[in-house]
Amino acid sequence: MNSTGVLYNVENKIIKDRNKLEELKVYKQINGCSTEDALLDLGFILEEELLEEIKFNLDIKVIDLHKTFINEKAIDLVPYKLVFEHSIFPFNEEAENICIAIYKHINDNVIETIKEVTKRKVNLYLCKRSDIRYHIDKYYKTRKILYLADKVKESTGKLNNYSYDQQIKINNSPVINLIDDILRIAVNFNASDIHIEPMVDSLKIRLRIDGELVEMYSLSLSIAQPIIGRIKVLSNMDISEKRLPQDGRIVVNIDSNLIDFRVSSIPTIHGEKIVIRVLRKNNLYLNRTELGFNKYEEEIVSRLILQDSGLILICGPTGSGKTTTLYSILNDLNKKVKTLLL
Repeated sequence: MNSTGVLYNVENKIIKDRNKLEELKVYKQINGCSTEDALLDLGFILEEELLEEIKFNLDIKVIDLHKTFINEKAIDLVPYKLVFEHSIFPFNEEAENICIAIYKHINDNVIETIKEVTKRKVNLYLCKRSDIRYHIDKYYKTRKILYLADKVKESTGKLNNYSYDQQIKINNSPVINLIDDILRIAVNFNASDIHIEPMVDSLKIRLRIDGELVEMYSLSLSIAQPIIGRIKVLSNMDISEKRLPQDGRIVVNIDSNLIDFRVSSIPTIHGEKIVIRVLRKNNLYLNRTELGFNKYEEEIVSRLILQDSGLILICGPTGSGKTTTLYSILNDLNKKVKTLLL
């Protein structure tokens, strides 16, 4: 499958501005990514537009993975390294065929490799990048993080010629992919917090889900410094300061949703611990009915917030919805009063 003509058409059809074409070229060089990924990352094209272009030029069927039966036998047939390295997702297999979801061009050699290891004919289907990433996170969550952690460990030796500061600022490095995946998995699991904590002999990654901390991964302690250092760079913290607590912030677009990550670093006996609060900006504009308030509760709150004086206490464990409830009240008051002092 040759995509040269397809991508040329996409670049020149969608991007009329020469400056944007140059920006696309530079982004690809810095990040070592495909044209499709660069177009999507830079927001030059929507996922649906990219699918239509590739479908039109290559005549491949478009599917919705969320509405497609996932046969886990197909997942077991394809080596996970091929899945991660080429962003593909095997979703079904039959007697002589295996179905692979893609969102971008994959090399003919990759298709031949899949044929050889599965002993089946490869049928390609198009779907959105966000859908493929979601399903990879869902079905390969542990293997992918461990795979990326191994890549970080390997790259640490290769980057020894650079200073520590330079290493964690290199854009095209496995540590960035690892952090991106940890953040995306936290969002997909609807976690309220991410805890990254060095222990005596390992680096623990835990997520707070429904108010309880769940250990997701135990990684090599040797990769703690590049992971924590990179997070501090992203959240505009002082990477040289390791003895005092710091606070920062990362705003990331994950699958077209703007997510605000509030980051805190805390010195511990085994090194710096990172705690990340996950704030979904879209949730701040939900009304109380969408938050789960019944009619009776909604009537009580609506009556109380209109009082001239008084105090409303909003209590609950981490992740129970205190902040989103407060924002729903503030959104109501903002429509009914002249000034809000926060």
